Amino acid sequence: LAIMQSKTDSVYSLAAGKGLRDFLMLSTCNRTEFYACGPVHIVKEIAIEVLNLTDSDFDSYFYAYQGNDAVRHFFRVASGLDSQIIGDYEIVGQVKKSVQLSRQFRLIGTLTDRISNFAFQASKEVKSKTNLSNGRYSVSYATAELINSRQPEIKNKNILIAGTGEIGQAMARNLSEYFPAC
Repeated sequence: LAIMQSKTDSVYSLAAGKGLRDFLMLSTCNRTEFYACGPVHIVKEIAIEVLNLTDSDFDSYFYAYQGNDAVRHFFRVASGLDSQIIGDYEIVGQVKKSVQLSRQFRLIGTLTDRISNFAFQASKEVKSKTNLSNGRYSVSYATAELINSRQPEIKNKNILIAGTGEIGQAMARNLSEYFPAC
């Protein structure tokens, strides 16, 4: 379940209208998550309304963390440890953009600001103290490696990238770097 860029403003407006003061939405190629300081039922109402879900749909596709578990999850997401590709370095940029957007709607309070800053510091720490720092770990890079392993004669092939969003741009960049002669 993804939230298109065109719906983002309405999500944040809805969160503010429901009285949330700390609210963050992260919608990437494989996840849609809402982070908030407030009652879970309000966040559930937002997801149901924005994604046009039933209560049953919500219960089937979403999970809720609270307190320290929610903070721990946010740290794992921001550092790329909870990604399709462990150590995906693109996710921290997506989280940062989400925080900036939330800040524009005045939905980053003191607590969320502190937590996100600590999460970004933790992300740097993970990348500096593990092999994840070499910048080669992302879905788009893994795709380039997969193509190379399955199509060794790629130089004679054409590749169509459907999509012009961030993931499509990253894919084009990684393919051009991985296969410079193409």
